[in-house]
Amino acid sequence: MPRSRTNMGRIAGFTLIEMLVTIAVYGLVIIAAADLLRLLLVNTGQQALSINALDAARKTESDFTDALRDASYGVDGSYPVIQASSSQIIFFSPFGYGSSVVRIRYFVSGTTLYRGITQPSGSAYNLATEAVTPVLQNLSATTTQVFQYYSGTYAGTSSPLAQPVNLNSVTYVQMSLLVPLDEVRNSTSTFLVTTGASIRNLKTNLGN
Repeated sequence: MPRSRTNMGRIAGFTLIEMLVTIAVYGLVIIAAADLLRLLLVNTGQQALSINALDAARKTESDFTDALRDASYGVDGSYPVIQASSSQIIFFSPFGYGSSVVRIRYFVSGTTLYRGITQPSGSAYNLATEAVTPVLQNLSATTTQVFQYYSGTYAGTSSPLAQPVNLNSVTYVQMSLLVPLDEVRNSTSTFLVTTGASIRNLKTNLGN
């Protein structure tokens, strides 16, 4: 017996309801794929920011140690290191300034590390002329000491000098910067970037 046209149409194609369901399913798949792509792009961008933050921290520490190694007496006769706290260090160095021995101050305020430079004026330093610039921002808020100090017997494993530090004992300074890693949005991961240097003019342990 021949089939009716109505039955043949239902077998050969989709009903309206079936077509609407199919379109809805495809729509959900497309939305999910687009959201996944967005997350991938955001995370890639966050990883790039994390790499940049680490590079900036390493550059900052490199500049710090280069100047610190050449620390010397100020033009006013001041000792090479005149302040050594856990959040601030002040020393004198000619590094990067030719024959001029400048007063260099590194200090942390909030989540920003600053550097202050005071050029000599004759045989003195006018602190009112200090040029302060931020060198590293968005540090993680932490109780980690940014600056730690060691004596001439430092061999890489000894404990830092206790605060308040006896300036005459300082021959090695360590800087530690806790940098946030935003590989994923709202991540709280951090990375500790640490370096140190001996002050050549004060160094007594030639093994370091």
